[in-house]
Amino acid sequence: MLTLTDLSTLERSLRDTHVLSVYVGAHDPDPAQRHQWHIALVAALREWGRTLETADRAQRAEFIAARDAIQHVLDDATRIGCGGIACFATGRGVQRIVALPCSVEPTVVWGQGVAVAPFVRALKEERPVVLAVMHGTRAALHRYQFERLTLIESFDSAPHLTAPEQDSARVSPRFHHGVRGETGRDAVQREWGAATDRLVHHVVQQVTHEAGEDAWVLVGGRRDVVHRVLALLPVAVRRRAAQASGATPRSTHPSLIKAARLGASRLRNAADADALARLADGAGTRGAAAVGELAARHALEEARVQQLYVSTRFVHEHADAAEFAVRAALEQGAKIETVSGEASIQLDAMGGIAARLRYAVRPPAATATGHSAV
Repeated sequence: MLTLTDLSTLERSLRDTHVLSVYVGAHDPDPAQRHQWHIALVAALREWGRTLETADRAQRAEFIAARDAIQHVLDDATRIGCGGIACFATGRGVQRIVALPCSVEPTVVWGQGVAVAPFVRALKEERPVVLAVMHGTRAALHRYQFERLTLIESFDSAPHLTAPEQDSARVSPRFHHGVRGETGRDAVQREWGAATDRLVHHVVQQVTHEAGEDAWVLVGGRRDVVHRVLALLPVAVRRRAAQASGATPRSTHPSLIKAARLGASRLRNAADADALARLADGAGTRGAAAVGELAARHALEEARVQQLYVSTRFVHEHADAAEFAVRAALEQGAKIETVSGEASIQLDAMGGIAARLRYAVRPPAATATGHSAV
């Protein structure tokens, strides 16, 4: 999987070269649809062949070489079971083939440079997820990224009880210890409470460290412990944190992956919706945002974009405009987010594209005669 930096590097390296960019879905659970991608690919390549009949001989030869190279490698690549495949080829053969962690809109483009807009949807998987799974005195810390879940640390804060203390912990609740002094059971309960406190503070410290400046944070397991951890996280981390539904100490590895993926999706959609609301306000009052295709294009041309938002519908229905926007954003080092879910409806109502700007450009002040001051 390519990161945003990798994609930018690839785009620059092939910017002045004719490239055949192909995006296909690599896995379909329906056996009847399993080979549809190949039928659609052959039809799209045939259509491009007809389009290039009037092109010069050198470009037609480049296309044929790229087409043959892609068809050869995609037959094997689609068997690996990932969400999708992106493949980029020139007249010199395949330049890069990438397994994508999510499905993509089937796309075939021949043109100058790499078609990068369809790739952006997969970039949301670049943002890591820190998943903490809590028990009373035990916790496991995981990192999820690009559909892979890696164990960072397991921690056990259970107290080391002596034999008499363990016996006290097992005394029947009907046994009366007396009313004076501290019973053995009280001491044991105090020790277990202290162990939970140690666990909570350790997890808060480790999660804060692992989350850094942008990772999503999910905490699952025993509810009371989860709530304590979330409440103690620093404000900057808490804003991108939530309880992980379906993540418990007994969850299987695939269940934890599913919990991390769905939890991150919910956090991302909520963050996108909030960001878009602030962009709409900023465009109307402070000039710190560009909303709609014309305003976004103008800001991109002036290299003022800090973060670009595009909807999947905009990428599909306005391919040329989306391609320009994504390439320009890559060139100026802007972050790029493909918005999905309910937030995409909000963005489509704004024109399907919006940008948060590095700085606002104030209109020139008007003079007493009504003309702008020079």
